[in-house]
Amino acid sequence: NASDEDLPAEGSRFDLAFKMRTGEYRGSPQLTLEFVDFRVMEKVEKKVESGKKVEVIDWRGDVGRLEGLKVEGLQVFVEGKSAIKGLNRYQLKKSDELVLYTSPPGAKELRAILKKVKPQKIYLIGVNPPEFSPQDFLTHLAGLVKYTLAKKDGKTEISTLAAVTAQREATIRLGLEWLAAGGQVHVETDDDDVVFSKPSTPVEPYAQADLFLAVKGLLEETVAFRNHFHASGEKELIGKG
Repeated sequence: NASDEDLPAEGSRFDLAFKMRTGEYRGSPQLTLEFVDFRVMEKVEKKVESGKKVEVIDWRGDVGRLEGLKVEGLQVFVEGKSAIKGLNRYQLKKSDELVLYTSPPGAKELRAILKKVKPQKIYLIGVNPPEFSPQDFLTHLAGLVKYTLAKKDGKTEISTLAAVTAQREATIRLGLEWLAAGGQVHVETDDDDVVFSKPSTPVEPYAQADLFLAVKGLLEETVAFRNHFHASGEKELIGKG
């Protein structure tokens, strides 16, 4: 019924929901994407807070500068394995000063952090978490799933897994789908909540192969953004998120 629906306006930003399946066409493998729905996103504000200039202090490449920084109410964004204590993207609150110790996994996540904290002073450090190969990431995610099954009755959140791995939520969701398609675990999600249980469906090798490529693509996007985080000018990075 696509002809009865209005499509997003040209140049607009929108979230897209689709179904992905594999098949064959004239003897050749084929990947089919079926449009399901879309949601137009709000316009992204280029300023962190209207009418106020944000001061950016660039300490990228100089991690030691953080040790002598003593500011009341200062929040430090940290994700993944780190010797530095801080808050992940979901724990942050409004604050005048923010240290971006870990480089965020994507532009969307950076915008969300800045919108949530609304800082007037930002310290850029941007330590990159270790890069994952697709197989290493999926193995790590499988380990987190096993821990959740053993220690937390199989219950956790997508956000928790994203913060622990320092990856995007979309990467976590696809990774869990890959584990489910491989018959390693049964996954039930309800928004952010996720429940793991013993697998009850057969292995889907074709779906798993497609999901592996999708995970690989998202991991590569995160690496590209983190490279951009270090290479971009302060105004370009913070102004555009």
